[in-house]
Amino acid sequence: MRSLLGQSFDPATRFVRLALAEKGLPARFVERRSDDPDGDLARLNPALTLPVLVDEPPSGGEIAVSPVAAIADYLDEAYGEAPLLPATSAGRAEARR
Repeated sequence: MRSLLGQSFDPATRFVRLALAEKGLPARFVERRSDDPDGDLARLNPALTLPVLVDEPPSGGEIAVSPVAAIADYLDEAYGEAPLLPATSAGRAEARR
């Protein structure tokens, strides 16, 4: 099952939640703090930064992806059916402004 570890009111976590929704990808949200002593975050992301997307990609296995820009790139590369950005450079520039 796909999981997103993050903080509810963090803008980066909200961005990933929106990206997942845009792509129609369900994910279990797990509220975490970067100073959580549980050790799970350290195993998934040694930098101890949030958000972290934990996924089982179509190719198999499990992958933990962070930071937010890498998560967006990963989602587009792994699940390209509904791209987050337009195909043209002008369209991408407009979407990013």
